[in-house]
Amino acid sequence: MNSVYSDDGTSFIIYVACYPYERREHEIMKFYVAIAALVLIPLISGSNPTNQTCTSIPCIPGTTFADIVVVLDVSTAMVAANLAAVRDFLHMWANMYSIGPNAGQVQFVFVTYEEIPDSLGTFSSASPNAHILSENIDKATRPQIEDNDVRDIFGALEMVHNTLLPSDQNSGYRNTSEHILIVISAGTFTGTSTQWMPVADSLRSAFHQFVAIGLGQGVIPTNYAQLVQLTNNADNVFFAPSSNDLKYVVGWLLEITCRNHNGGSLKSS
Repeated sequence: MNSVYSDDGTSFIIYVACYPYERREHEIMKFYVAIAALVLIPLISGSNPTNQTCTSIPCIPGTTFADIVVVLDVSTAMVAANLAAVRDFLHMWANMYSIGPNAGQVQFVFVTYEEIPDSLGTFSSASPNAHILSENIDKATRPQIEDNDVRDIFGALEMVHNTLLPSDQNSGYRNTSEHILIVISAGTFTGTSTQWMPVADSLRSAFHQFVAIGLGQGVIPTNYAQLVQLTNNADNVFFAPSSNDLKYVVGWLLEITCRNHNGGSLKSS
């Protein structure tokens, strides 16, 4: 239980609960899902809470200095309702930061994947300000014209490796910022891990945090295991059984982006 404060100094109590999510599919796989039951009890009446994420934030989001790559599944596994929820989630998350290329600001860039991966610019072009970032969030989460059930994660990660690291002088990658790579997946990757794991391994040397969100029941059981393998850390995978759980992911991501890496630039492979 934590006490947090709204902008006017009013104190609220937050209760956070976690429970295991289980499903038997030849064997029991246990997913510890951070589903927070939020109970806000105003200690002083007449004020509304400002924290929508059920998390007390350990730093000031407005001063976060980070470059964030969002790799987004736009195949048929990501149904329209979930894609719309991802759009709203990305807007809510981005709105918590100062957006731009300067120190103390956050840059976002998006790579979408189905049969053919696509990139919405670079760090330099995708989020020079909040308005353009908002437009690119809408573009990245626009429903696809043709149904496609192929999920080429290898091509998406290779695109990140080839166009969004310091090896490309136009990438906008800032050597001294925090670097976060997040994969949002709704279904089993196409291909085998022998294809996409080498590039995933190389990206870990260029990003301080490599995390993933599995959205919907379609990630059970195969894709969840793939996401753990991809990030190399089960703690870096958040399983959201439904789109309603995305609001809880924001608090988790805020804590990740608020961490100080204190390591300067990272090596790119």
